[in-house]
Amino acid sequence: MTFKNPRGKGSIFTAIITVVVLVILAPLTLGIGPLLGAIVSDLVFVGGVVGAECAAGLYGCGGGGGGGGGGGGGQQVAVGSTCSSAANACGQTNLGTVINSGNGQGSCNATVPPNSQCPAPNIIAGNGFYATPSTVGPNGSATLTWNASNSTDCVINGDNGFASAALNPSGSISTGVVSQSTTFTLTCENGSGGSSTSASIRVIVNPQYEEI
Repeated sequence: MTFKNPRGKGSIFTAIITVVVLVILAPLTLGIGPLLGAIVSDLVFVGGVVGAECAAGLYGCGGGGGGGGGGGGGQQVAVGSTCSSAANACGQTNLGTVINSGNGQGSCNATVPPNSQCPAPNIIAGNGFYATPSTVGPNGSATLTWNASNSTDCVINGDNGFASAALNPSGSISTGVVSQSTTFTLTCENGSGGSSTSASIRVIVNPQYEEI
């Protein structure tokens, strides 16, 4: 007696191919699974940090983070990826790497550069700090004008006891009444505790001076 496969030879061939494919793909599936799991577990959320990979679009970034700037929300980046610290007073940053802080959260181990690394303020001789007029009569007054680059704030002190509050990097201020010749010193710094530069001018009191 002869039995025939009602489905024909094509069905047998298809079944053989299916078995072979399953045999080949099974090990690959078992290997890829843990690999994908490792990749997923290596991603952490870091707030306000931008890494080179994140900026390049290699990892998902959220909360307004963009290339070269800080984001307000969390960013999903890989542990060990490059990140940058917050900026100091003059915009300098340090590079570091993202570390796993636990519970799916990460942080950047880069420290903020000290303000002492900022370039020193520049007060141009002559028009960087001057008095108008530079000579006054008894109990006269002058206007002090200054302009300092690479500076965040300035103060002016006089050897007659004059002392200003914190000032902008550029501006003008009255000396008030000057009863004797006085030296005024402008001191500007680039960030709190950062590099500083000073310049001095002298306001002369001339008893014979008459303002025209």
